[in-house]
Amino acid sequence: MNPQSSGSNFDKTTFILLVLVATLCLVPFFAQKYAVILITEILIFGLLATSLDLCLGYTGLASLGHAAFFGAGAYTVGILVAKAQFTSVFLAVPSALLVSAVVALIVGFFSLRTVGIYFLMITLAFGQMAFAFVHKWKEVTGGSDGISLGKRPVIDLLTPYLTIDFGNYQHFYFIVLGSVILCLVALRRLVRLRIGEVAIGIKENEMRVKFMGFNTFGYKLAVFVISGIFAGFSGVLHVLQRIYIT
Repeated sequence: MNPQSSGSNFDKTTFILLVLVATLCLVPFFAQKYAVILITEILIFGLLATSLDLCLGYTGLASLGHAAFFGAGAYTVGILVAKAQFTSVFLAVPSALLVSAVVALIVGFFSLRTVGIYFLMITLAFGQMAFAFVHKWKEVTGGSDGISLGKRPVIDLLTPYLTIDFGNYQHFYFIVLGSVILCLVALRRLVRLRIGEVAIGIKENEMRVKFMGFNTFGYKLAVFVISGIFAGFSGVLHVLQRIYIT
């Protein structure tokens, strides 16, 4: 391959990404409220799909219970705000990510000991168990009625000069956009590290990677947990959008 041609393609890709980001940054100033909220939701579920791609696209782990991690993050924030009166995202969000990581660790520890159709079925079973748990534990989760939150998380930076209002759909759009960009950059860097290279090798030929001396179970579990954390974060953003946008 011609190095000059490769550099040209890189510059073209970078330019397209910068134009896309710049366009997204301008959306709240020109689009109507409905369009801004819709694009916010698209970004959130795009992050969820990207977290699943880390498992399926790079590692070959076709998990059917990925929504459980999304729900773990979402319900953790909801419960902390409604029951424990958490009003700061600096406390609620890390707690939600921790819960999502623990849930992913438990599910992955048992699921990754199986392969093929058995892995599909056990992850689906865990997902259904999470669904049943949420709907049966009505005293905490609210069951099918959900949770009504009385207070919104706030971010006060350099008060009163910089206050981020979660109730303002334009402010929240930029929060989601910035969060998604940071997550995509982090995931991009991750797949270029050794863990990403091993994950790709596992997808192509796990037995060969194992013979090379790598602990494939450990790497798959690490990828599974990281994927669950990002899925949980998308759940956090989804809850904040559904409840606080005005």
